[in-house]
Amino acid sequence: MSSLPPSLENQVKRFQELQAQLQSVLLRKQQWQLNLTEYKNAVKELEKISEKDTVYRIVGPVMIEMHKDKALSELNSSIELIEAKIKTLERQEKLLNKELRELQRQISAKVAGLRESK
Repeated sequence: MSSLPPSLENQVKRFQELQAQLQSVLLRKQQWQLNLTEYKNAVKELEKISEKDTVYRIVGPVMIEMHKDKALSELNSSIELIEAKIKTLERQEKLLNKELRELQRQISAKVAGLRESK
């Protein structure tokens, strides 16, 4: 890249940084989506059992008995939080993609200008 003008080098470097940020956002979003699936599956399983069945929650190395309603309530609250985190990551993803497209357009225009001047 040493033959490129400094401004173009900076834009290419910024483009690479944005790509890395986007990959990070996508990875985090995927992890939260997996968590969401696990929590929703847990809710489905809890809804199958009767009120009389014992429900346990793992807290560190200990299992604690709790009521089914409380477990469902906690899971549903967690699902809401996870969905909010996923939406935030989707907004970040959208903004990064927009910035990457614009930067790519600028870089392409500068490279085309360099080719024409040779």
